[in-house]
Amino acid sequence: MSDMLRTQHAASAQTPSSGQDASSTGEYAEIAALLTRLAEAWNAGDATAYAALFTEDADYITFDGNLTQGRDAIESSHRWLFEGPLKGSTMAAPADTRFKRLADGAVLVISTGGTTLNGELRTSTVSFTAVRTPQGWRFASFQNTRRQQLRPASES
Repeated sequence: MSDMLRTQHAASAQTPSSGQDASSTGEYAEIAALLTRLAEAWNAGDATAYAALFTEDADYITFDGNLTQGRDAIESSHRWLFEGPLKGSTMAAPADTRFKRLADGAVLVISTGGTTLNGELRTSTVSFTAVRTPQGWRFASFQNTRRQQLRPASES
């Protein structure tokens, strides 16, 4: 039986579904709160707070396929983004989030999300590997896949 739980909103209260126990549901709520903190750090333009939500050796793959490795590099790249090309952008807390336990202390997270810059919404499907650390849950990996807005052929 699949150990997958889907929520409508990242920080919403969660109840066990078929195949879920209370402990995994509690873990998922903690990870959902981590997703909310991620959006809050982005919206504050706080690269340090944003990077702190990742493990020391995290892998971060951007929408265009670039790989950033390690918390320090994630912080540095986001500081540049928040002070430059993405200054003033906002991120909605991820929604329609799915959680799948991979092993004790490791959870796959797949969610929809997006950022808004200069009034333009850019939607993505994102995935994370969340791991339990002595400091609490952190993201060990991130992958962002930009979603294209499809238009009917008649509009091309």
